[in-house]
Amino acid sequence: MPPIPKWFAVTTLLACTACNGADISDARRDHLLAGEHGWIDLTLSAPDAAAGFDPATPCLLTFSLDKEGLLGESATLAPAAAGTAPLGYRLVAPAGKHLAELNIAGCVKEAYSAKLALSLENKHLANLVFDGKTLQLRDSLPYEPTSLEWVRGEVLKLQAHDATSADALATLTKLAIASLLLNVLTLGYVFLKRRA
Repeated sequence: MPPIPKWFAVTTLLACTACNGADISDARRDHLLAGEHGWIDLTLSAPDAAAGFDPATPCLLTFSLDKEGLLGESATLAPAAAGTAPLGYRLVAPAGKHLAELNIAGCVKEAYSAKLALSLENKHLANLVFDGKTLQLRDSLPYEPTSLEWVRGEVLKLQAHDATSADALATLTKLAIASLLLNVLTLGYVFLKRRA
């Protein structure tokens, strides 16, 4: 394909990425977070198995659970193709049994799809890996994301520790001054006694 129509096609695909509605809205995300949910960490390698993969062309990536789009992105997989930096995303998803599907288009001659039956446990992080051919579950571990409440708790602990340290420092300062005064008085007493 000549360069101008090829770039026009890529630009059109990239423009349509914003209108495909694959990213979840804030309202949907809040609803998922309010119920039983887990997290998915998706790591992507280059789709070497796909026919006509071009690492220089941006890929259109979509990820869905049971046909509900959770991710719609345009990304260049050149670093992943070189093996230097795999691409990754972290997504919130409802707990339960799902069919996960990753679709790659734009950088391949024909759209490439990888599917995986996934059982996502409540408050767990499922590490999914696309190795270039298949979508696999590497592991699923308990996960509690950092929240504002956790940060506030840590700040309060630091403040309490700081207050305790300040009290200890004040006590040590008083002891050092008392020790210094005692030494001066002792030296003065010894000096006066020798003169007498």
